[in-house]
Amino acid sequence: MVLFGTTWCKYSRAFKPIFESTAKQLVSEGSEKINPDKVPVTLVQADCQTEKNLCNRYRVTKYPTVRLFWQGRLLDKEYRGTRNVPSILTHIAHILHPHLSEVVGSMDFATLGHHSKVILGVFTSTDTENYKIFQRTSEKLFDVCHFHYTTSPHLAGISSATSETGEPIIMFKKRSQDRRYTQNNSTDGLLNEEQFLQWATNRCKPLVDEITFENAEGLTEESLPFMILFTQPGDFAIRNEYIAFVEKNLAHEKHRIKFLIADGEKFNIPLKALKKTIADLPVLAIDSFSHIYAFPDPIRPFPAVQELQVWVDDFFTGVLHKNFHSKNLELPPKTEFKKLEPSTKRYSMRARDEL
Repeated sequence: MVLFGTTWCKYSRAFKPIFESTAKQLVSEGSEKINPDKVPVTLVQADCQTEKNLCNRYRVTKYPTVRLFWQGRLLDKEYRGTRNVPSILTHIAHILHPHLSEVVGSMDFATLGHHSKVILGVFTSTDTENYKIFQRTSEKLFDVCHFHYTTSPHLAGISSATSETGEPIIMFKKRSQDRRYTQNNSTDGLLNEEQFLQWATNRCKPLVDEITFENAEGLTEESLPFMILFTQPGDFAIRNEYIAFVEKNLAHEKHRIKFLIADGEKFNIPLKALKKTIADLPVLAIDSFSHIYAFPDPIRPFPAVQELQVWVDDFFTGVLHKNFHSKNLELPPKTEFKKLEPSTKRYSMRARDEL
């Protein structure tokens, strides 16, 4: 766990003694409750005034920033919790907790995947090489997906006839998405580790993600404009259609735009800015963190690829902004998502010329 800060930042100075107290707690009596397996845990502080290259390398845009590493790998999610010793220790304990959980009782797989990205593996035994491959994959993606396994197919709703081949059955579940892993060039039922890792990565770190109030701060830090589909909470059909459309036709835009889905009831303030209501859902929009632009036509049925590509290109060339201003004699609606960026009451923002 690395604390990136600087001496001139008051929030970094306030966090420093808390971080140091956390380190002391990890080696004190009673620490076995946090770290029962005595996994080596290191807490490090980095001063971004003297270690600018290091802070640039790990995309530090604000102070203090706490990034986490596991087995030499930078985890996707930084620590954004409460800045006190118990909260940090709880977070460390969560990371040290086994990353692969066994399903031992009756389970509704649909419920299991309702709030989380879940990958379930069904194996004949935990002594197989396939299980070991699954376990190694879970270590690489545990921070973005929940991994579960069972050796009892009926617990996952799989018939014994389906599992009699002895090959592993692996499924991904997230809300309405339910996909089974199928392997090309299977050799005697053995998982292709590289291919399976890529499949799992695509599921756990999808091209189209869902924005929530919990993950919004992290999404804004990617500094990419949002293309957001606002939907009714239970309208999985249009969500899946949007996901399939983006994956097939707009994947090449992922380096300059972030594709998202938003619950239109929870994120109703941006809709009001667009002069839309819940009754108008689904609504597609692009948010630049200065202004938000609605797609001009209904998206059911989904627009043609060329039409949507022109809309995206017009956004980046400024045509959308110019056309809106010319037509309405006013500026486009202001963004609401900028308010979800890291707060200056909690962080000191790093100046652009430092990056």
